[in-house]
Amino acid sequence: MSDIPGFIETKYGPSYLQARKDWDDGVEMGDWQPAWSDYLFKPVIEELRKRMPNTKIEGYGPFGLRCICDIVFMRGDAAYSISLDTGDLSQGEMRIVDYSNKVDYFAHGTIAWLNSMNYGFIPLPPTMDEFIEMVELHLGETK
Repeated sequence: MSDIPGFIETKYGPSYLQARKDWDDGVEMGDWQPAWSDYLFKPVIEELRKRMPNTKIEGYGPFGLRCICDIVFMRGDAAYSISLDTGDLSQGEMRIVDYSNKVDYFAHGTIAWLNSMNYGFIPLPPTMDEFIEMVELHLGETK
């Protein structure tokens, strides 16, 4: 899998990719296609909750055309949120929406503009430890 962080590729990606393959091959899975949020996003939330027990962590989404999911971290008076977007789902890819990088691909008022498609991305850190370090840094800045 391409530039996907190891903690997603090795731990969560295979189950999502297998579910997608099963769906594509006609395996009976109910009425809905496998949702990336169930296979990739929710397990990351669960792992973060285990590894950051003193932080309240909530996951929301998916929202909009991009199916963006948000993770909100709260500790005391500090709060920090990250929006995750899917990249190449055939690879199980997730990435962080970079709201500081406005790319202006779409005109004001269009459906794409309303769905936050005018922002760039940054890759997820390569390990869960580095992801947690990034969050801790931002939680510390908001005190």
